[in-house]
Amino acid sequence: APTITLLCPEDEAIKTLASYAIQQWQKVLGAYINLKTVPLSQLKSEVAAGNCQMALYPFQSSDNSASTLLNGFASYSRAALPHYRSKDYDALLTSAQSAADDQAIALALSEAESHLTSAAVVIPMAFEASCFIARSEVDGFALSFAGRNVDLSGLGKSGD
Repeated sequence: APTITLLCPEDEAIKTLASYAIQQWQKVLGAYINLKTVPLSQLKSEVAAGNCQMALYPFQSSDNSASTLLNGFASYSRAALPHYRSKDYDALLTSAQSAADDQAIALALSEAESHLTSAAVVIPMAFEASCFIARSEVDGFALSFAGRNVDLSGLGKSGD
């Protein structure tokens, strides 16, 4: 059976996720997979240099934008972390950038994500969700999804 090394950051939650994934991959693929935990900075260096077979890598968009995240895999991207090159993928991103409306942008980005997962460039393992909830009579706050900030300086109650 082939031996594969999976790089993983030194994070207990991610290490646990990696262990479960390895068990399933070994069962389904019949491959022997070693888990190697390293500091996040080393993981990023190894992935950037292309010095790994597989990595559990915490991708994050700098602005919480799907477009920004997906552009990180484009051939023309400086980051191009997995060193993936695909004219078809680049064309999907170009169509998203030139799309006329939100629905067309969302469709093109969804197709780009599907392209990455179909090509096994990326296999989403987990995601982070956040939300802000306020009753309908609360007003005067501002949300910044890019910076994950909530400005409560103008907070008030409707009808005051």
